[in-house]
Amino acid sequence: KTARLRCADLDNVTVFADDFTQFESDQTYDWVLYIGVLEYAPMYNDDPDPFRAYIDVAAKHLTPEGKIVVAIENKIGLKYWNGASEDHLRRPYFGINDLYDSKTPTTFSKKELSRLLAGYGFDQQEFFYAFPDYKICDALISEAGDEAEDFLAHQLVLTGRSRSYGKNHVPSFHDGLSAATLEKAGLLGEMANSFVFVSSRKPFAKTKKLAFIHNLGKRNLAFTCETEFAPADTGVNVVKRRHVEGEPGGIAAGPFVIRHITEPAAYLCGETEGASILRTFVKGAREASMIAAFTPWAQHLLSVSSSDRPGSPQVEDWKIDGTYVDAIPFNFVRRPDGLHQIDTEWRADGEIPLGWPLTRGVRVMLRPAISGLGDKSPEFVPFLKAVIGSVGLTVSDASLKRYQVFEKRFGRQAVRGPAIKDLGQAHAL
Repeated sequence: KTARLRCADLDNVTVFADDFTQFESDQTYDWVLYIGVLEYAPMYNDDPDPFRAYIDVAAKHLTPEGKIVVAIENKIGLKYWNGASEDHLRRPYFGINDLYDSKTPTTFSKKELSRLLAGYGFDQQEFFYAFPDYKICDALISEAGDEAEDFLAHQLVLTGRSRSYGKNHVPSFHDGLSAATLEKAGLLGEMANSFVFVSSRKPFAKTKKLAFIHNLGKRNLAFTCETEFAPADTGVNVVKRRHVEGEPGGIAAGPFVIRHITEPAAYLCGETEGASILRTFVKGAREASMIAAFTPWAQHLLSVSSSDRPGSPQVEDWKIDGTYVDAIPFNFVRRPDGLHQIDTEWRADGEIPLGWPLTRGVRVMLRPAISGLGDKSPEFVPFLKAVIGSVGLTVSDASLKRYQVFEKRFGRQAVRGPAIKDLGQAHAL
């Protein structure tokens, strides 16, 4: 009923409620999508080959060049090795130990899924790798992206946190950093948490695009966008597209106006400074080493700042261009010639206090979901002061409060604020 209401104005949509294995239609279709469906085949039909029963329905209703899409968990996905519960049965290591039986939901490895569909005649195939899973997919990496030489796919999942649908999951290792190890070994796709798998009986052109990420549901709708990584004549292009048409208004954070920019950019291949800092955290380094890990980033921001009092030790006397408002460590790539800023989608008009991006960057890095430090995370204000001190500057408590007020106002509006010019545009989604 809900689906029918939501599609009431779409003439090309018909909604059926039926036993899927008994479904009959005179129409044929270009696509059949099994989104979190195929794994349940053993539970909902008594055919000796329950998966064939499901695939046969699709085969019967597809055009000759039609495709099946299967979105499904990978039973040997990274998060399951890290102790996350099997999504359907709420037990850790269930899929890894292959404990499925004839009446449980059943998931597959990449090779098993490929062989399963090929056995039913769908031997033309393409895999996409979904992180943290297909249910709410933040990053989708293609086979081309997984295999590309000058593209580090793991950087797109570095700050993502795998979801365990059971209780009391305590990870044994940092998912994001381990993804880098898997990519170096050529195993990132094999151990993706979920697959989006396309198959057909006829050859089809695979995508040349490398990956897609999006922030839908995490921001004010005016600022949500999808980012696409695609090969170019030289290197890789990064293209952002808004989910809602129209240029959004600016965000007021104190005396500053911040704008969301979706200009295309060239991809820079290299490890982010955020990844370098994370490795220091995960090593279990002492606080002094953790502070030192921030110093190259903080020193770089100081090097591109200016002051009416050159040489002043007070961070309050230093200003930085508004393109650095989102200059967190994850938005810098280390190259042989130093640090290079990437992803400048947030830009403030004019100059802003240097202390603001410093405050923002340290706070982001110390978030438990990103850092992996949990309750071992250092106390924020003393730690921030120490990072600022590592480049020879001091900061007052009053200034820190002011920077945090700017950050709260920016964050609140970027996530929930009414910056979109015409709220009716939201209906475009």
